[in-house]
Amino acid sequence: LALVILASGCSTIYAGKYAFEDGWREGTIVSVGSAGSIAEPQFSDCRKRMTAEQLSVSQFALVKFQHLRHPQRRVVPLAGGTPSLRNSDEVYMNVDDCTIALVKR
Repeated sequence: LALVILASGCSTIYAGKYAFEDGWREGTIVSVGSAGSIAEPQFSDCRKRMTAEQLSVSQFALVKFQHLRHPQRRVVPLAGGTPSLRNSDEVYMNVDDCTIALVKR
């Protein structure tokens, strides 16, 4: 029984389809804006993997989330098809892949 409880605690699936082990995390948007208007995060930054052209035409979100029980922040690009996201919106974010769009919770 203890093993079942332990195993289920490590296999969180948000909304029935966003699995923790696949990189999904629950987060909250802190700010939205251009590449230059978003502050440096304390955890990771998808802007570092983008070209100058991509940075100039993209919008970004600073998302706060929990990592190993510590609050972290990550800058992620907002995909063109992403519904309008604003400060304080709750989202699912994939920390393994910067190309996967945020999903509004």
